[in-house]
Amino acid sequence: MIQEHLAGKVAKLRYIKTDVEGHDLSALQTIEDLIDEACPHVKTEVNRHNTPDERRALHRFFAGEGYIVRLAEQNTLFGRELAEDEMGSLRHFDIFAVPN
Repeated sequence: MIQEHLAGKVAKLRYIKTDVEGHDLSALQTIEDLIDEACPHVKTEVNRHNTPDERRALHRFFAGEGYIVRLAEQNTLFGRELAEDEMGSLRHFDIFAVPN
């Protein structure tokens, strides 16, 4: 739908934010082609109900797209970099994925 209605504007896309109550990875996977094409910065939620496997899969999704995964902290979006194995150590948080 995005390609059909906004094809000429996709290259200008610079930021995506998701917050779909623990289903963020599924939502991002549906727009993977858009992410590949536009390489936007992405802020997304890691819900307290996400399993450790789901959290690692989210990190691997971004790493596979060539992104650096950072903890989105209160005073800045560009918090410290998060390793895949750290994704289970926090309860409920946002990440900010930055194209590498």
